Amino acid sequence: MATLKQKTAIKKTYENLRNKTFQPMGKIMLESGYKLSVAKHPDILTKSKAWQEALKDIDFSKHLVELDKIASIEYNQDKDNVLKAKDMLFKLGDKFPAGKLKIGAFEERDKVLE
Repeated sequence: MATLKQKTAIKKTYENLRNKTFQPMGKIMLESGYKLSVAKHPDILTKSKAWQEALKDIDFSKHLVELDKIASIEYNQDKDNVLKAKDMLFKLGDKFPAGKLKIGAFEERDKVLE
């Protein structure tokens, strides 16, 4: 169950995203009643069960479709943006081999291709 501070921080985060007024998570945590020492480590909040429960309510499918369009050279002529969007899609899809160097990633790819 979420604490009062967690509920307040999550609510303020939703409001900021809805109003498109992006504030650092540390500032939101301070406004929600967290101490400065805790607010310097926002992962304390973002790795909490309450935060994960709040994320379950968000529909990411629309955003993934938009990101997929940005990652296509057909819709986006800026190659740097295309590469960044593709990188983000791979990270979101967890397609990077964990803990492997680039050489290890190529070896794994070769095994798959064989």
